[in-house]
Amino acid sequence: MARFVEHDERREGIIENALDVFIEVGFESATFQKIADRARVTRTILYQYFKDKLELFHFSIKHFLGHLEEDITGIDRAKSAVEKLILIIRAVFTRLEKNRKLLIVILNFIVNNYKDTDTSSIKYYISRRTIRFRRKIAVIVIDGINSGELRAVKVHTVNEIIFSFIEAAVLELAVLKKENLRSALSNFESCIKLFAK
Repeated sequence: MARFVEHDERREGIIENALDVFIEVGFESATFQKIADRARVTRTILYQYFKDKLELFHFSIKHFLGHLEEDITGIDRAKSAVEKLILIIRAVFTRLEKNRKLLIVILNFIVNNYKDTDTSSIKYYISRRTIRFRRKIAVIVIDGINSGELRAVKVHTVNEIIFSFIEAAVLELAVLKKENLRSALSNFESCIKLFAK
């Protein structure tokens, strides 16, 4: 069992170091040798974990979104719709704060729009997770309206507001280099409470 822990720890270390390389030299200029050197492993060991840098990047996104989904799974036990929505945003913001490097790499990747790289699998995975997340929010809002906790609002509008806060949070962390999202969370809590009866 200890071997799996060591394997997971090494993979985590490789990902963290790869993100540093992607930030420093850009995705296109990053090589497996540069990543291996930064991670203090051989390229052979690196190839045991990932076949190329795109797979490494894809895995880091999957890993991030998987953890985010785990974070919000237990929120269903919260008492009210407003509490659930606030807890979800807290979980999202906490996960975003912990993964600032990945956000920077993703934004750089999008901005530079690497034409040689097939990103369809990454886009598909992110959109699939986003759709599931939007559905979860929609169910909470509908349940809140039906139980009388929330005003009769358009579910789509609430979803768009929540995603606007998340997008703004990503920009605050990755572009504006804010240390935390406390003020954004406070603003979200005030906004979402406007929907409560």
